[in-house]
Amino acid sequence: MPGCDWVKSFLKRHPQLSQRIAQNISHARAATDEEIINNFFDNLEVELEGIPASNIWNYDETNLVDHPGQTKIVTKRGTKYPERIRN
Repeated sequence: MPGCDWVKSFLKRHPQLSQRIAQNISHARAATDEEIINNFFDNLEVELEGIPASNIWNYDETNLVDHPGQTKIVTKRGTKYPERIRN
């Protein structure tokens, strides 16, 4: 059974890898493609028709989380946004 320093030793042997905290995303978000995004904006355009721009608000979701709790993962060094798909 690997010891408590196994990951540290493994990362030293493989400098192209690093340990990072992953962002959790759901299967539904991971399964998005260009057609789904285009359909979203087509529907949005229809829904916003006739609504003045002064009634449209932007909301920053910075502190909202889909799945609380982050997990460290081993990923390729330089990966900007490591993600972990969750149910």
